Amino acid sequence: MLLNREPRGGAALPAGTGHQPTRPFAEWAESALRGVGGGALILLSLYMAWDYGGVLAWSQWLEVSVLAAIGVVVLPIGWLTLRRSGPDAGSLGMLVIPCLALVAWGIAWLQTVPRSPTWARLLSPGSANIYESWIPGEFRERLLDAPGLAGTIARGDHPLSLSADLTREAMTGPATFAACSLFAALLIRSRRAVVATLFSIAACGGGIAFLGISDKVRVSAGGFSDMVITAQAALAAPFGPFVCRNNAAGYLNLTLAASIGLLVYAVQRHAARSRFGGSGYDALGADSDQPNGGKNGQALTAVRSAILQIDPLTVISLLLGILSLSGILATQSRGGALAVVGGLLLSGLMSGRWGSRALLPLATLALVGAAVALLHSLGMIQAVGERLSTIVDSGSSATGRLNHWSDALVAARHYLPTGAGLGTHRYAYLPHQELSGAAWFVNADNLFVEWWVEGGLWLLGLVALGTIAFILRLRVLAEARGIPQATALMVTGWFVIGSQLVSQFFDFGMLLPALHLTLAILVGVTFGVILPTAFGSQATASTDPARNPRPRRFVARLAERFPWRRPGRIGKAQGGAGVTVATVAIGIALVVPMTFAHRTMYQASIDRHRIQQLRRIRWAESEFTATRLPLAEWAAESQNPNLHSALAKAILGSEAAIGEAAIRGMESDQYGDPKVDATIAARRAVYYLDAAKQGLPPESVLLPGQSAEQIREARRFAMTALVLCPLHDIARYQALETGFIDGELPVTASELVRQWTLLRRGNADVLQIVARVAMIHPGGNLARTVVRRVLEIQPGFASRYWPLLDVLGGVSKLPEILPDDPQLILDTISNLNLTGTSREDLLARADESLNARLASTWETPAGAEWAMLASRLESTRPNPAAALGWLERAVKWDPFDLNNRHAWALALQRQGELTKALQQVEYCLNQEPGNANFQRTREAILQALRPGNA
Repeated sequence: MLLNREPRGGAALPAGTGHQPTRPFAEWAESALRGVGGGALILLSLYMAWDYGGVLAWSQWLEVSVLAAIGVVVLPIGWLTLRRSGPDAGSLGMLVIPCLALVAWGIAWLQTVPRSPTWARLLSPGSANIYESWIPGEFRERLLDAPGLAGTIARGDHPLSLSADLTREAMTGPATFAACSLFAALLIRSRRAVVATLFSIAACGGGIAFLGISDKVRVSAGGFSDMVITAQAALAAPFGPFVCRNNAAGYLNLTLAASIGLLVYAVQRHAARSRFGGSGYDALGADSDQPNGGKNGQALTAVRSAILQIDPLTVISLLLGILSLSGILATQSRGGALAVVGGLLLSGLMSGRWGSRALLPLATLALVGAAVALLHSLGMIQAVGERLSTIVDSGSSATGRLNHWSDALVAARHYLPTGAGLGTHRYAYLPHQELSGAAWFVNADNLFVEWWVEGGLWLLGLVALGTIAFILRLRVLAEARGIPQATALMVTGWFVIGSQLVSQFFDFGMLLPALHLTLAILVGVTFGVILPTAFGSQATASTDPARNPRPRRFVARLAERFPWRRPGRIGKAQGGAGVTVATVAIGIALVVPMTFAHRTMYQASIDRHRIQQLRRIRWAESEFTATRLPLAEWAAESQNPNLHSALAKAILGSEAAIGEAAIRGMESDQYGDPKVDATIAARRAVYYLDAAKQGLPPESVLLPGQSAEQIREARRFAMTALVLCPLHDIARYQALETGFIDGELPVTASELVRQWTLLRRGNADVLQIVARVAMIHPGGNLARTVVRRVLEIQPGFASRYWPLLDVLGGVSKLPEILPDDPQLILDTISNLNLTGTSREDLLARADESLNARLASTWETPAGAEWAMLASRLESTRPNPAAALGWLERAVKWDPFDLNNRHAWALALQRQGELTKALQQVEYCLNQEPGNANFQRTREAILQALRPGNA
């Protein structure tokens, strides 16, 4: 049976030493319940790994449901087991991690509770500022009667979380972690159960690695039709069932830890049997009666013993470890590869006392060598090597990530001390971005930075306390010498700590159920494994100076003095009423968060289904109103801002489809593209650019069949979404798009445009939309400011705005629109054929900007680019002699730039200096003999130099 009871010493009795007494029915039933509950717990974690990491809301609802069912099994087991004392009793230490997770859940829940602005400013000044400054007063007035949280926020009180709905979903993580770690500690305790757990996790990792490597091979061969997943998923660079290769690498590091632990167990078990049988071989070396013969003798003994100990379990654990390690390398995740290094180093340093120092290096070499050989045989090693070589020089990818971390750390300071709300990082950092504005980071790609933003001081503090408690438990396991499952869990634990601290520094995968459930099981098993009551009497104690003459390490001495390190606290069995009562109390306390999580994830799964349902509607084929979706009922049931925004989009899509059908039925040719002109954004433009100037009402610009009331309803949904999440940028666009129908105040439109620009100030594509919205209304200086920001990011977009120059105020407003980019200014002068004062003013501005750049790059290769631009400016004036001088400087400052030299040759040719021009072209051809442009220029100069052509 999976979870069978062990003898008091924690190890199976050798054959022939006695007979097991017949167990009573109650004990047999308890063991059966243990098997069912523990098996269900393990299967749940494995299922999550195969279900896209458990990222779906429905998967997380299933996770909570299964854990609740397991809890029903755990309660009688916990009561029957913990009320007894002895080696199989529990300890208060196994309650530390669940307690910390419950505290995290409770504080996160407090983040979702509305409170007065005064308290909010004390607890999270950044959140208070967002709710007070980023919700227009007009929206508050219109939503005073709104039900639920939206009405509460409109009336003044608000939560600390920037999106209470996201925080409620994120709270499922600590709730399930607490439950899973406690259940694992109570259910998975015996030797067989520990081995079965390690084997299951390792086997799951091996299967995922096999699937991922198989997909990689098929993708590289172009066999998309044969993909195990789908061709569409392959384009997103997944690995196995995971949707992100970094998440997959983080999970495979956990399975690699289990594989290594399983290997250690196999070696330890064989060593124990060898000592019992008198073979004298001990791969761990520490407890052998044979002299080790120095370092070389110890290494030789380790190798010889390792060879002699090869058995099916050793082979299986090695194969699973090789698969997991190969999978990590095949993901090409740099953080995942560094995590392996971190795990191996920490487990080697902290577990060195459990055996020969040669064993772990040898095992590591075997794993890495086999993994590299496997990938080489599949033709993947070159791609893996090229990817991992970018760890040192990672280019723009690392730069973007580092820039985001810098912005996120700035944001975190504004939300101290309690944070912006669990799960809200995607919005919390947006107002504070300076360097990473081009991309939108849903997660920080650094879990510690993300937790610092979302949880402030308390969350990282709780994580640190949990890590310390886990480390102290591993120190206790280190004393249980001669107990194979204890040693296996110790090595597994050190590898988990080292690998995950590194992995999560570059990723956020621990937020996925597949990872945190697996980690919770490993943590719970580590705390719950059965150990002897007195280590020294039944196994070799590491503190015995006769057996371990080397001085204690500093870490060990420090751990000795830590209060939790004392017997009876975090490690050694206690049992009794105190542990029983505490465990039952924690179990009862879990009811609240698990019930809350069950309801939250059920609602979240419904909301996401409804959003997908709204997105699948094809407006051109069926009218939205014909579907009769209960919009008001959906909105009342949910406080999800994304659902409210989706409802607004659905209504506006329906109105656009109705308008398009009306245009196609008209004989008039006043409309261009029906798909464009029928949209509510187009109707808004007609209103502000024409109807409003004539004093006509908004309804006058609607097409036949379009309803002003429906558009007002969509606007209300958009406003509700924005109030529920004040940094929601899509809701801002929808509010601006529909504002004309409600007689939106100009100050509200200006406020929304400025905020939207700030939220996406690094993304030129989004800012283009903002600019077009602002040009229509409110226009003026604000519209020109947005266009200027677009051109600062992407000067190439200038040609899209010159046809709209009249809307922006005409040529006289160009100084307000153009940023200090000399090349863009010169392009504008050329494209618009500017003359007179406007031309001279812009040339003077370009000259001033160029001089500032040249001053800092004079006589350097970087200055050659600006010298070329200065030559173009002088040609525009025109001043050919000065232009020629700047070209000569550009070539002198960067003599290896052949394009600059060729441009200089062409200028010399135009000025009649043919001999000098020929010299420059000859130099270019010496470097690039096959360049057709250089050859044509040379032929033209030679033709001009022939007699009679002067």
